[in-house]
Amino acid sequence: MSGADERPAPAGPPTAADKDAPAPDAPAPNPQPAGHHLEVVGLPTRHRFRPGDDLAEVLLDAVAAAGHELRDGDVVCVASKAVSLVEGAVVDLPEADDPRTARQALAREHASAIVAASPWVVVTR
Repeated sequence: MSGADERPAPAGPPTAADKDAPAPDAPAPNPQPAGHHLEVVGLPTRHRFRPGDDLAEVLLDAVAAAGHELRDGDVVCVASKAVSLVEGAVVDLPEADDPRTARQALAREHASAIVAASPWVVVTR
């Protein structure tokens, strides 16, 4: 029998390292200790964030509405836009004939650095 699935025969008698090595077709070991896992849960909310809103309260309400609860060690990720809105870190878009150009000019004005730019995207820092 020949083909791509053939494995070469060992070069000599098995060594201690060979006995400890997993079989070539064995699944990769789980690097996490038993009992640990990662779960990602999206928390939809119809809340329209405004300056001064209590972001933590809205998030806790969304967690409860989704039937979950936060425990020690949980990580909560929040979109920077939501944080900016509740902090009041917003500016009005100046009136312009082309809103895209106005948004890009505003982004450039408030950026500490322009990381990348193209006709449709400005990435800032």
